[in-house]
Amino acid sequence: RSPRRSALLVQARRWTWIFLTAAAVFAAAGCLSGALGDRWWAFEALWAFRVQYAWVLVVTAAAFAVGRRWLRCAIAGTFAFAAVLSFCDVWLEDPPPAAGPQWRALLLNVSSWNPGTAAVLDYIRKVDPDLMVLLEVTPKWMKALEPVRSAYPEVLADPREDSFGIALFSRLPLADGRIVVADAGVPVIRAVLRDLGLAVFGLHAVPPIGGERLALRNAQIDRLATLVRDTSKPVLVLCDLNAVPWSPAFERLLQTTGLRDSRVGFGLQPTWQADSWLLALPIDHALTSADVLVHRREIGPDVGSDHRGVVVEFSFRDGGERRPHRVEGGPR
Repeated sequence: RSPRRSALLVQARRWTWIFLTAAAVFAAAGCLSGALGDRWWAFEALWAFRVQYAWVLVVTAAAFAVGRRWLRCAIAGTFAFAAVLSFCDVWLEDPPPAAGPQWRALLLNVSSWNPGTAAVLDYIRKVDPDLMVLLEVTPKWMKALEPVRSAYPEVLADPREDSFGIALFSRLPLADGRIVVADAGVPVIRAVLRDLGLAVFGLHAVPPIGGERLALRNAQIDRLATLVRDTSKPVLVLCDLNAVPWSPAFERLLQTTGLRDSRVGFGLQPTWQADSWLLALPIDHALTSADVLVHRREIGPDVGSDHRGVVVEFSFRDGGERRPHRVEGGPR
């Protein structure tokens, strides 16, 4: 082996360890940023990628172990363990057994700029939900949805030219349906399904890019919490909160309302970005009160939006008699 080649190998090894150490330090710092998520919007943004940091820390810890860098291995491994432990609870519970008739709900951010209307319509037909909340619905999207609208006699919509239009489509009759205007004029759907006695909420919160928008998004989530607490009915929330499950604002929402994250028992199921599993984040949520049981949860394919859909099949804990609206085979 020539001296020049040996020198190059030494340099390559040196830079490899520098790169791995820098990657581990960045990932560990990203994990620590969560403690300051409410202090500065950039910490919130960094904290969102907790799963990605966990993978980086696992890989770097393994590399340090192979290279016998034991101190670095121990530090990276500790951070990796803490990161994985913080979100592994979504795999630790089994889905509950069905207590009675089941219904299916769909949440989909169609994206206001998405030209793939045919893909969205095909997906809706395939899922065949009993109710669905669609986000970023524009007047153009309402027209594009006409082919499936006949299957949903109840429609509650606020189409807008910006990214915050919203619509609820339901086969089940509504006892009450309102569009509540929240902070910054962003609409929130509050509807009650008459035959189920179920309160359904829909919201698309603003992205927390910048300190002002972080505060606004948190205010919108707090407003949603107030609406949920004001109802005594079973609750289903279908929303794009622009917040991951470990965001401080999301955790407060669950703590103050008693809502349950439907991911528990099914995994993280990231929904955005739809075209990148590597950087995808779980920001589209289906949340339920304790008396609503989720038996199946899955995310959909790429339909041209930057979001994937969320499908949940649910029943009620009491298994009570609720009139099915579906004729073909009754409720699922």
